[in-house]
Amino acid sequence: MSLIIALQVGLPGKTLLAKAVAREADVPFISCSASEFVELYVGLGASRVRDIFARAKKEAPSIIFIDEVCDGGLNESYVELKRLVNSQEKLYQMAS
Repeated sequence: MSLIIALQVGLPGKTLLAKAVAREADVPFISCSASEFVELYVGLGASRVRDIFARAKKEAPSIIFIDEVCDGGLNESYVELKRLVNSQEKLYQMAS
């Protein structure tokens, strides 16, 4: 299994494009908002990130679409997401 990460920036339409790619590839489309990862309680945001990746792994191959990554106040969540993605990549490399 491989992990491919694509960052979409620019004008509106990114969600529709990601949905179209998932539909064309005939894979599940898992969508969430980055604001869901903002921690109200310690570890809750990280838990949600792990849950999203666990669901994607279970339904693999799949597309995870995280909207609103650039919104203000989400830098900590983005750093946590990046750390988790990096650790997932390392696990996939070790498993290969």
